[in-house]
Amino acid sequence: MRAHNKGVMDEINITPLTDIFLVLLIIMMVVAPMLNYLALPVHFSSADAQPSDSKEVKIMSVFVADNGDIKIEGEIIARDRVKQSIQDKNAAFPDGVEIAVAPDASLDAMTFALNAVQMAGIQKVSITQQADKPAKEETKPAEKPPAKAPAKK
Repeated sequence: MRAHNKGVMDEINITPLTDIFLVLLIIMMVVAPMLNYLALPVHFSSADAQPSDSKEVKIMSVFVADNGDIKIEGEIIARDRVKQSIQDKNAAFPDGVEIAVAPDASLDAMTFALNAVQMAGIQKVSITQQADKPAKEETKPAEKPPAKAPAKK
């Protein structure tokens, strides 16, 4: 007995592939207009820019602690007063705001601080991560007392 060989099918059915591409195209056409969300504008400084030595740089310091506390210029501020405090101090710090974030601080606390700065109308913002442990003050090694002379017997 000989098996009937139907032959090799050398055609590819591209209908399912075309259907998938058309569905993806429709999804992209629907989603694309929604992508015009404007967030906080980001401007990167040029590496070639030379800092001006003619004036002192005044940057407001905002610190987000591990426990979620927000300090502005070293003073702990309640969350409902953060935006107002930043607006009040903005005139004294024309060069922007630096948000320092502790390594174990929550994303929610950092985002809250960033939103408060944005709502206060400040355009120049930098975000940094604080070192794991604050630098300790250098201490001088204790001086050794003078050696006692051996007692004579």
